[in-house]
Amino acid sequence: MKSLFTVLFMLSAVCSSIYGQGAYLERGQSGFGIGAGFSTNEDVTGIGGRVGYSVNGIFDFGIIVESFSFDQKLLGADLSATVISPSITFYAIKQNDEIPLSFAIGAGYDWQTYSNDVLDDFNIDMTGGFFSVGGSLFGYFNASESFRIQPSIGFTYVTGEVKLEDSNGNEETEKDDTTVFSLGLGLAFNTSPNNIFVISPRVGISEGTTSFGVGLSFIFGTN
Repeated sequence: MKSLFTVLFMLSAVCSSIYGQGAYLERGQSGFGIGAGFSTNEDVTGIGGRVGYSVNGIFDFGIIVESFSFDQKLLGADLSATVISPSITFYAIKQNDEIPLSFAIGAGYDWQTYSNDVLDDFNIDMTGGFFSVGGSLFGYFNASESFRIQPSIGFTYVTGEVKLEDSNGNEETEKDDTTVFSLGLGLAFNTSPNNIFVISPRVGISEGTTSFGVGLSFIFGTN
């Protein structure tokens, strides 16, 4: 049976797709990205926001803040979690006239904080830390001069632990890991020569659980 923590970082991996604003910028073009997303599976629902910056369309630096609520209770009380996730992405291959596809690799870290009434009443801290690494293969085709469609396929491997610690310093940890395979579709609209609006539905599959997500992003090119 999957743990609560497994289904959380499965959903978090779907929220935080391997690639960000750099996937929609040309090589040599830098830019900022801001966005928001919603994701859900049979156990967890989450919303989040993201900011990032792409250097020459090759390196992306970003941070995501997410809030999750669990359908399953912990110690008889509703459970929620807040996750802060910095990440870096390198676009090893960028699509051009000679190369039909792009390939990105990325890594990140999740700081997780859990809360519910029972944990608060007994002064128990429940936190988690998870490393992630993955890759994504994607390409685009232009449907019109201002609209392009960008499908993607990727994977993310996540590993880490959740720790329970009381006010006396007693602690217990649970380690876990999983691999999430994902499919995505980017619908990118050029609203001006340097600015792009993206709608990105996503599906993630891991350990028999399917997660769904959708993101909205604005990308502002700086050159």
